[in-house]
Amino acid sequence: MKLTETKETLSMRIKNVYQRSCEAVLARVVAASDSILNESLRVLDAPEKMMRLAIKEAEALAFQTQYPDLVFPDLAAEKIAAVARWTEHERIVRGIRA
Repeated sequence: MKLTETKETLSMRIKNVYQRSCEAVLARVVAASDSILNESLRVLDAPEKMMRLAIKEAEALAFQTQYPDLVFPDLAAEKIAAVARWTEHERIVRGIRA
């Protein structure tokens, strides 16, 4: 009986540690996401909706890896840069000056 209780206790501890770890990773990604989006909105003259979508896409790609909190910032920067390039291209094509 005592061995069974010990296994259950150990299992709960492992579950709690894993859950806290996942929550910490999620919190770091959300904080980075907010920071990158706010900075991008402040610096770039690109559609906000496209930048938000780029950030969400970067989040989705990052969470497909083993280390989403490490991969996310670079993915987000690449996606935001692509939005900035697209926006500039559209301005050139339409003959609009920034």
